[in-house]
Amino acid sequence: MQHHTINNQQLAQKLAGSGVTISNVTVNCPTGPDGPSHGFFDASNANLNLSDGLLLTSGAISNAVGPNDGTLGSTDNNAPGDPDLDAIVAPQSTNDACVFEFDIEPLGDTLTFNYSLGSEEYPEFVCSDFNDVFGFFISGPNPNGGAYNKKNIATIPNTTIPVAINSVNNGSPGSGYQGSNCTSLNYSQYYIDNGDGSTAPQNTDSTVVRYDGFTDGLFVKENVVPCQTYHLKLAVADVADNIYDTGVFLEAESIVSTNVDVTGGTTAGSGFQNAVEGCVDGLFTFTLDQALQDTNVVNFDIGGTATNGTDYATIPDSVVFPPGDTVQEIDIEAFADGISEPIESVQLYLLNQCNNQPYDTAEVFIQDTVGVSTGRPDSLILCLGESVQFDASGGISYNWSPPNWLSSTTGEDPIATPDSSITYTVSTQLGGCVDYDSTYIEVVPANYSVNLQPDTNLCLNQSAQLDPNVQPPGTYDYSWSPPEGLSDTSIAKPIASPTDSTTYYVDVSNTQCTLSDTIDVNVVGVAPNINAVADKDTICPGADVELSVTANPATCGTNNSSCTGTISNTTLGSNSNPISDGTPYKGLYEDSRVQYLIRASELNAMGLDGGVIKEIAFDIAAKNSTAPYNDFTIKMGCTSLSDFSSQSDFVSGLDVVFTPKQVSTTNGWNTHVLDNEYDWDGTSNLIVEVCFDNTDWTGDDEVNSTSTPFTSVMYNFGDGLSGCNITSSSTVNFSQSSDRPNIRIGVCHTDLSNAIYSWSPSSAVNNDSAQTTTANPFQTTTFQVEVDNGAGCIANSSVTVATDTSLSVTAEPDTSVCPGKSVQLNATTQGTPGPAPLNCGTNGSGCSSPSSNTVGTGTNATTTPSPYIGNSNGGTKARMQFIYRASDLNAQGVQAGIISSISFDVATDQSPDSFRNMTIRMGCTSKNSFSDPDSFITNLSTVRASSNFVTSAGWNTHQLDNTYDWDGSSNLVVEICYTTSQNGQSGGGGSDLINTSSTGYNSVMFRNDQFGSGSGCSFNYDNVTTTINDNRPNIQLEMCDPPQGQFSYTWAPSTGLDSANTQSPVATVFSSTDYVVSVTDGNCTARDTATVTIDPGYTLTVDGNSIGCTGNQFGTVWATASGGVTP
Repeated sequence: MQHHTINNQQLAQKLAGSGVTISNVTVNCPTGPDGPSHGFFDASNANLNLSDGLLLTSGAISNAVGPNDGTLGSTDNNAPGDPDLDAIVAPQSTNDACVFEFDIEPLGDTLTFNYSLGSEEYPEFVCSDFNDVFGFFISGPNPNGGAYNKKNIATIPNTTIPVAINSVNNGSPGSGYQGSNCTSLNYSQYYIDNGDGSTAPQNTDSTVVRYDGFTDGLFVKENVVPCQTYHLKLAVADVADNIYDTGVFLEAESIVSTNVDVTGGTTAGSGFQNAVEGCVDGLFTFTLDQALQDTNVVNFDIGGTATNGTDYATIPDSVVFPPGDTVQEIDIEAFADGISEPIESVQLYLLNQCNNQPYDTAEVFIQDTVGVSTGRPDSLILCLGESVQFDASGGISYNWSPPNWLSSTTGEDPIATPDSSITYTVSTQLGGCVDYDSTYIEVVPANYSVNLQPDTNLCLNQSAQLDPNVQPPGTYDYSWSPPEGLSDTSIAKPIASPTDSTTYYVDVSNTQCTLSDTIDVNVVGVAPNINAVADKDTICPGADVELSVTANPATCGTNNSSCTGTISNTTLGSNSNPISDGTPYKGLYEDSRVQYLIRASELNAMGLDGGVIKEIAFDIAAKNSTAPYNDFTIKMGCTSLSDFSSQSDFVSGLDVVFTPKQVSTTNGWNTHVLDNEYDWDGTSNLIVEVCFDNTDWTGDDEVNSTSTPFTSVMYNFGDGLSGCNITSSSTVNFSQSSDRPNIRIGVCHTDLSNAIYSWSPSSAVNNDSAQTTTANPFQTTTFQVEVDNGAGCIANSSVTVATDTSLSVTAEPDTSVCPGKSVQLNATTQGTPGPAPLNCGTNGSGCSSPSSNTVGTGTNATTTPSPYIGNSNGGTKARMQFIYRASDLNAQGVQAGIISSISFDVATDQSPDSFRNMTIRMGCTSKNSFSDPDSFITNLSTVRASSNFVTSAGWNTHQLDNTYDWDGSSNLVVEICYTTSQNGQSGGGGSDLINTSSTGYNSVMFRNDQFGSGSGCSFNYDNVTTTINDNRPNIQLEMCDPPQGQFSYTWAPSTGLDSANTQSPVATVFSSTDYVVSVTDGNCTARDTATVTIDPGYTLTVDGNSIGCTGNQFGTVWATASGGVTP
């Protein structure tokens, strides 16, 4: 229940209902230490049977607001009582009176009013002197003679007993009091027990009133003289003390007097609104809101454009209600005068008998004839095969003739498809009159024809092109309906992809005609909802790529048969932020209902593109419930909603996937295997609802949650409700949030082992009929796959695999040499080599422009472990190691690189001084987690030499003395060790709270000791308890990318090469050889060939036998070369 403070005139007007006028408001109500004692109340959601109105109290209106818990509604305003109330409770006297007075003028002869009296005196002080009282005093003319003089009309119905604690109660005296001290114990039917402050559900329900008891069904009724002024006084007060508040709830708009309404119509009923001359009479209906004991005359004025006694039979200017009657009627009998006139009106104005002014009006229209119409012109032209739909008006029921080619001979809108010219006539009867109208249709031959293909069958997820055969070919306009499932409604051949069997209509028009035809597209099965995928988006030319097909449900909904494929678990949310509001396990209340919104894009980003949901789990961080949850129910449904912020109530229409049963919880992940598996289509957003209905309360199970960038949670809870039927208005606890519990969903994919596959291009895959195949494309290729589910339902999908052609090489020279000669080979490379591979360790790598990478976003602040543990946690020396798996780092976008600094996030700085001799070591490891007992990982590299460190709130950065190279694939271990002083100084005064994230595996091991001697980094912790858990500190890594690598060259064959692994080797060639160079940039490999051939041998023959000259004579020698290659 709520209370509001508005001005006194507004409060009085709130009480006024029909037939009364309120004026001269005066109020004498104190304002005490707890606020005003009177005001407006809103109990629309409370346990009163009054919605809102005026609240008068003997204390404070704020004390009336629930819940009715241990807080006593009691205010001492130190204010006087009221003498009129004193007279009712004599010999006792009243205190803290609240008095509300005003004048009222009723239109009728009776006043009525509804109210409820509530009090903290109930039930303990029934029959005591603390007889808090309410009075409703009236002053003014008595219709039976004389006058009322402060007559108290707040009495028990059909009695003269005043309403007070000792007259309307539970029928039993309070403890220690005698019934003889009560006025009456016989009217408990008017009393409602509201608990004693510790009674459920009132003690937790803020919508109830706080008073321990209140009345129900009390009212005031008194006879009055119409149009006379009466003075009303409403008063409530404490009796014999100033404490234990009592309040009276006065219902808004419930002070009413007799009222009359008038409406207009006809004797033909609601289907015909106008009177018709000589056929249908008009009708005015006068309604009295309550029966009277005396005859009541209601006067009215007559107006309108029609003349009384000329256009219609004379009517009087008043109606008479005999005693007990509430309805009177006046007929408007319109004359059939044969004169053509526009529509005329008759208007009646009800007169306020107090001031003779109109306050209500009704009207009846008169028309000359019935005026039935076919709704179409007198004549029209249709092409053969065309249809026309009529739209009759002017009557209530209709008959059509002749019946030829009509869809119906009754009703307003039959369809005519005539084969030849015809006249259709419609008739209607109103009263004693029958009216007709007709339309002549001339049917002419069409100059074209339309024929749709035969009805066709499709599977869900398949499409068909609709193809009307229009002859002769030409220019036509097309209109298709319904639009659902159509690619376009105004083209000749749209694509139909209906989700349900559908009859499609097409209208084909030219300048003369419109012809129609239909086709039934029947959805007879479900084609598999498939997705072609490749294990790599981009490959090197000719490299292997695996292609496969996954199947998802075609639609959302419960699955009729169990999915038998492999279950894969997807976890949404990784933070360790425990919440109790929005938990599915709201055990602190008897009943709870919560809905979670999961966007499809979130699941898609986690690699989930649809499937059959078989189980769902929530991660309990702190179990506080001590009893099972009864009727624990889970529902699911797909939705187009992407945010709950626009919702004012829960989403309805979800499917039950976990039937009501008793569920007990444990710390950690609580998995609920669904009774009805749920098909998720992979594209719709998903709603998950959890509700339960307990008979008692225990405690909330807090669950780990992660904040979403949208409103993803709606919840409400309370006691004494039906959990799964709770609405937003059931309690005031309804709320929305973006802190959604971490949710783990187990999904199974549809089995396609019996399906028929066809991949294309078939020549590019090694098996074109397998669900999973491989390919080795040398250029970017789109692979298509067609899947037949074995029942004739076919689906298609495609996936594109890109090839990286950025690397190329040219080998040279192509040349000839003599045997045994040398030639220098060379490889000219285009492209950019990838990063150089890194080996884990402190290798002296430089890092001048690092970028920041954060691993872990949880907000679970803890000291166990904290990299900064002081004496408050029992240690003067500490050593700890954290494992950061390569998969964790990669998932946050961290790749191989050079680490230059690390930082930890301090939520609360509680250490007053430095941590001494702090040393940080790092290393790579194949170890995935710690076990108990376990030993520290050894052979780590010191990256920060021993020195003191002072922490502060926020990220605390440790600049490394030696950068650390991480190879990107090994797990990374970080060790921190230090020594604090034993006297509470130098870090010993407290341990810093560090923000951590839950990893789901034992990623942390630490040991500390308070009394042993030695350094924290070298101390023997063998006899110290080891702490192992998964609350790993969030870490920031400042890193540089690895330096750029170099091309790697390999020449083959290597025979005769001075080096087979250089860019330009020297080859000594004895036979013709093709030298193939392979160049790798760290990712792809390119190849080319240089061909070196051997020059064939040749022979030189010299002929000198014919030389016969001596002295200085000349002769000739013949030399002949053969073989070889001419230069």
